[in-house]
Amino acid sequence: MSVKKPERLLGYLKYNDIDYPFEFIEEDFSIVLYPPNLEEWEEAADIFAFFDNLIKPKSGGWIKSIKLEGITSEHYRIVFSVKDSPSNYHGFKSYEVDWFYYCREEYGFDQIEGIRVSGPEVNYFFPPQIALRNDVKFGEDNYIEKMTVSTTDEKTKRDCGSYSVKRGLSTSVELDAFATMHYNTALNPIDAASYMYFIFSKPIGVDDITTVVYHARCFFKFITYRNNVSFSAIETFYNKEGKRDFAGTIVFPSNNEKETHKKAADRIIKYDVLQNKTANLFKAIKLGKMGYAHICNSIEDRRHFSSGRMIMIMSEFEREFRNIYGQDYERSDLYISTKKEIVELIEEYRKSHTGDAKKYATSIKKTVSNLDNSYAQNVEKAIHDCEAIIKPFISHNYSGYTDEIINAICGRVGEIRNGIAHSKMDFKLDAIHLTDTKTIEELTYAIRLKKAGVPDDKVRQGIKELFSENVAV
Repeated sequence: MSVKKPERLLGYLKYNDIDYPFEFIEEDFSIVLYPPNLEEWEEAADIFAFFDNLIKPKSGGWIKSIKLEGITSEHYRIVFSVKDSPSNYHGFKSYEVDWFYYCREEYGFDQIEGIRVSGPEVNYFFPPQIALRNDVKFGEDNYIEKMTVSTTDEKTKRDCGSYSVKRGLSTSVELDAFATMHYNTALNPIDAASYMYFIFSKPIGVDDITTVVYHARCFFKFITYRNNVSFSAIETFYNKEGKRDFAGTIVFPSNNEKETHKKAADRIIKYDVLQNKTANLFKAIKLGKMGYAHICNSIEDRRHFSSGRMIMIMSEFEREFRNIYGQDYERSDLYISTKKEIVELIEEYRKSHTGDAKKYATSIKKTVSNLDNSYAQNVEKAIHDCEAIIKPFISHNYSGYTDEIINAICGRVGEIRNGIAHSKMDFKLDAIHLTDTKTIEELTYAIRLKKAGVPDDKVRQGIKELFSENVAV
């Protein structure tokens, strides 16, 4: 059974070894600490003491986060992660909240066995209809004589693989769907929801939960190609006599409007595509191999290609290409060894000199080390390597798939990338350049999903659905 969300979140928090009454303000995602007595209030209301604390330098120049623990009016244990820069309204301190976690009183903050995440994007990724069975009986003139919706006896759990969260801690990722009955209502008397589970190799604390939730957000951003993903609930479970007890919840501020596009359920790479390779994307996310600056805020925003967005798309492909293929992909052994020897010679020169000579040698060494193929060459190599995936889309969007078409695409995107990167916007952007940019988007997904071990036919299916390509794959 899940913990019940409190109607009002208030209680006591430990601050400077004193129990302060608190109230959570949901609209501002902040907490207010109320002085426990008149003496504490008078001290907190001292304007000179407040400004004395305010001007003290922060460690490293950054505002750090601190944790305040306590108990709620429902006797839940609770911990807030807050910015250590409170505002002070006549002795009543208010803190901006990063996140908060609460659980039933009998459990601790370091005994968490796993979490489950639910929300619209989880349902899109793994449609919960799998938990329901529909039966319709037709009478004369195709009149519906009887219609029933019931739970299914089929196995609904799906494996997504596992990955290492950090040294000494791994998690397996699973999906499941459940039906729910709503009594005394004619509107949706039965429905279903999907959940993504993270089952840890050992009990963990709340800080590790925040890391895994970050990985999950990045994953859903990637498979939807938009930032406005939302989780309805992030619940934690504990081990109680060998069974899962969903006794805790972690809550983050909602920074995005929920996606309202009518095709949102279709514009996503689904579990049927990734299957047990899902965790390979989590591995790449954990290792920092994937970027998100190019991802749009919503489905509607994907229709617009500003020069800034175009360069971010081009840059993301370039970064992914290096991560996946390496800097000197398909270069000869002689080229690689020659480059290495030249870099070593420059390093010897650098070590034996001082002043400007050493500075110039360092710059030259960096330039030689970073030498690689041109952008156009890398695009061509990626297209050929992912030909089984990308060919149907290029054939459809360019009315053919020939060497001339490929060379033209590579030449144009190389020109766009170099022109925008160096602020040389003296060329005209035509409709074909927008098609080229979309091709780079699809190619970036192709090389990443192929690297994750997803079969070519599944990658084609995923790209078709994510980018709404009207092509048979």
